[in-house]
Amino acid sequence: MTIGILYPHPLNGSLGSIRRVREIAETLSTDLNTKTCIFTPYEQDKLLAPRVSVKSIPNLFLSLGLSNRLYHLSRIVYYNRYLTKSLLSLTAKNSDKIFSKKLVGLMRREKTKVLQAEHDISLYPAIAAGKQLGIPVVADLHNIAAEELASAGLLIRGSKAFNKIQHFVGECLDQVDLVCVVSPYMASYVYSNYGISSKKIVVVTPASRIMKDEIVHVKGAANKVVYSGMVTHREHVDLFIRSIPRVAKSTRNSEFLITEKGDELVKIKRLAKQLCVNLKTFWFHTEEDLFGFLATCRLGVLPSSNDEARKLGTPIKLFDYLSVGLPIVANDVGSWSTIIRENEVGILTEDDPVQFSSAIKMILDDENMRQKLSENALRLVKDKYNWHKSVEPLVHIYDKLI
Repeated sequence: MTIGILYPHPLNGSLGSIRRVREIAETLSTDLNTKTCIFTPYEQDKLLAPRVSVKSIPNLFLSLGLSNRLYHLSRIVYYNRYLTKSLLSLTAKNSDKIFSKKLVGLMRREKTKVLQAEHDISLYPAIAAGKQLGIPVVADLHNIAAEELASAGLLIRGSKAFNKIQHFVGECLDQVDLVCVVSPYMASYVYSNYGISSKKIVVVTPASRIMKDEIVHVKGAANKVVYSGMVTHREHVDLFIRSIPRVAKSTRNSEFLITEKGDELVKIKRLAKQLCVNLKTFWFHTEEDLFGFLATCRLGVLPSSNDEARKLGTPIKLFDYLSVGLPIVANDVGSWSTIIRENEVGILTEDDPVQFSSAIKMILDDENMRQKLSENALRLVKDKYNWHKSVEPLVHIYDKLI
């Protein structure tokens, strides 16, 4: 007996997305004593963890070794102002015709008893496969496609194109057996915008694991201030960059680091150069290396645009910071950012470089405050935001579904 997960990305396409999928898969497999298969057209067969495997949906691009190029092309289309207007329904329905038969064949072979569709774009083919096999389908929403496109400036909220995509997603959600979301904020959105019964919605928040047992700062080590997310338009990394000159001026032995990945990276580097900011970049290909690096830092920043898409999509880096005891500075966008204030793991500011820099300096300069925030962060992961507790409600529902 197998739980199937339809994943429309390569495993390295979005670190936050695949982390959530893998952790849910591992927890379901362990707690329900079953196998989990992640079906994707972008990867070859492989084993991710005991009883968690990746199964490729065969296609020409994969056989020619061009699946990553296909994915990058699809991203270009997704964020194209002229092609995106009917993208979701068109792509989903066509992809169903292309590989639905192969997906159903794989699911039969693996004795799949329930199928979980990741992201809006997987809903249509997952529902079609579920109907053909007579099994339940679960929607796992990481964000809302129409809101992401509106946030990127590609759609106007409330326009005909925006409403068309919303209507399509709503129709799909009506047909699934369960809607899994990342936060209470998204649960409220799904209930209000799609009319989905609250009984059909379950919240599985992002989480982490304890990656650092104690808080130790090596005397004389640099005060590393890190941003570990993708450098994209909605992350508002420029807020962090504009705050750096004030921090660097008054805080000795400080370093400022961002990831070497994202479509806004060139723009952010250019801004740093204009402000004479000594900005360093990094990228790690394994989670072990990433967490090892984060554990050497002193503070994590979490700038964010204040729009609907960003409020809906809870950033995984928030929990990455918590897992190694990093105090957090973020601008207040409501939704997920309230976790920082309510649990005393950092400081929230206005969307202002002066306030943002003041918060960073306050934590770096006050060792007692930093120590307290760090201890609170590790305790929060241990007691609440760990994957076992987060996935527990889904485990109970799956137990009934299968």
